[in-house]
Amino acid sequence: MDFRGNNYRILGEKLYLEGNLKKSVALYKKALQESKSIDSKVLLLFNLGVIYTELNDLNKAIDLYKQIIDLDGNYIHAYYQLGTIYEDLNKMEDAK
Repeated sequence: MDFRGNNYRILGEKLYLEGNLKKSVALYKKALQESKSIDSKVLLLFNLGVIYTELNDLNKAIDLYKQIIDLDGNYIHAYYQLGTIYEDLNKMEDAK
């Protein structure tokens, strides 16, 4: 991630910690646009997934966790979050 993208990420994280989730999403999306490496994309997508989960937009969170798994099938945190959402939705068959 370049300097600008990293600044967006840092500001997004600050807003998230302050509880301003919607503005945080916008900044994380800007950071994602600037992102070049798979590792940084995975981190940003994961953070967005967490925020969308907190906003109770579970379908969006599921989509983001699936994107992470497509990019890095070894990122176990995405599988865990996805499984937790499916469990909360009583969709255990989808968790397999």
